[in-house]
Amino acid sequence: METIYSFSTDDVVYLKNLYTGSICEIDEELFKKLSLKEFPYLISEIDKQVPFIHSKRIVEGDELSLYIVTTMSCNLTCSYCFENDKDRKPSLSSEYDGKKIVNFILDELNFKKYKSLDICFTGGESLYNFQFIRNLCETLDEKLAIPISYTLITNGTIFTNKIMSFLDCHNFAIQVSFDGDEHYHNLERCNRLGKGTYHRIINNLSVMLEKYKNLSIQARVNISKRNYISIQKLFLDLKKYTEFENFNLYFDFVAVPNDSILYIDSETKKKICLDLLLFLSKENIPYYHDLKIGGYCMFKNQDSLTIHANGNLYKCYSLVGNENYQLGSIGQVTNELTGLGSMCPYKDCAYYEFCYGDCPFNTFVNNGKMERDCQFDYLEWFHKIVFLDELGLLTKEDVEGTIQHISVHKIYVDKNLTMEACR
Repeated sequence: METIYSFSTDDVVYLKNLYTGSICEIDEELFKKLSLKEFPYLISEIDKQVPFIHSKRIVEGDELSLYIVTTMSCNLTCSYCFENDKDRKPSLSSEYDGKKIVNFILDELNFKKYKSLDICFTGGESLYNFQFIRNLCETLDEKLAIPISYTLITNGTIFTNKIMSFLDCHNFAIQVSFDGDEHYHNLERCNRLGKGTYHRIINNLSVMLEKYKNLSIQARVNISKRNYISIQKLFLDLKKYTEFENFNLYFDFVAVPNDSILYIDSETKKKICLDLLLFLSKENIPYYHDLKIGGYCMFKNQDSLTIHANGNLYKCYSLVGNENYQLGSIGQVTNELTGLGSMCPYKDCAYYEFCYGDCPFNTFVNNGKMERDCQFDYLEWFHKIVFLDELGLLTKEDVEGTIQHISVHKIYVDKNLTMEACR
């Protein structure tokens, strides 16, 4: 199923395939004459003519996806980190754990015949155990013939030329997080001596983007009730980096309990999003808006797994250290490695493939249970204002009224259709 937006203005109708991001315009009279049978062909033609914004549809069974927690050690003291109450000592060893992980991967690849492998290194601070990352990548590159993609989640503070050169040679995607402008970021992300880290991260970004062209770098902007007033200033600091093709930024709200001082309710989220999108549009700052709040959730995906720094296995990175969700350990699986699949029974929902029941960790932080958390209203609102922004029609005046003119169409598309078959 494809979800299509249509927006009429003057004598033109703008159509957007919400999944691919493709947009086209057609004559309003022609649009009115289209039958439901012809609509799928029209959408198929849109996608052929306009480059996709999104990467690819995730097909379970094609790719093995692993999160590997290289170490629980970290040099920062973020207040909302879900690992704050966890043991910070474990780290994976190249000699012992590395061999077991390689054998585990080989067994999984042989058993399910995956066509590709995706590995994301995280922590703690993942680069505290760079030697493990290096050894594992080199071993896998030597042993495997299938495509391998590498991602690194890091706080961005301990890059060296040696590290950056290695990551560049292996075409790493890197995610670095910011918690507001310099002032607010340094309040939240200071080192263990109490010193801020903002300028160090900015300097490292500059070096990587100017010198290492094979890296793909994403700046994740964490928004909370404490820092949201500073985000526009942060965007201005990051604006110069958007000139690089291998850089993008996106923002999201921190997952905290509803009673946290950092928590932002749904209506306030909408207001903040609108203000930020208007600001980004005004400043001509591109942003990543592939909002799939539950679509890539590894907890629900049967082909995803987290390997903890102590060798234990979990279905979700955010659950590391929680014995209730432990599946076993490398080489000794005690629970079946399967995903839950979609937590949402409403498969006809226009936003089903963007959500699948949302990220269940959002409910876990409140009640300790991994459950469905429907975000229909927020998803629809967000995607509609992004559509208006893409059309150059987003203004602060009467946003809700303008949104009402966007129609939502749920279309079941056969990509092999021809116009003759539609008639």
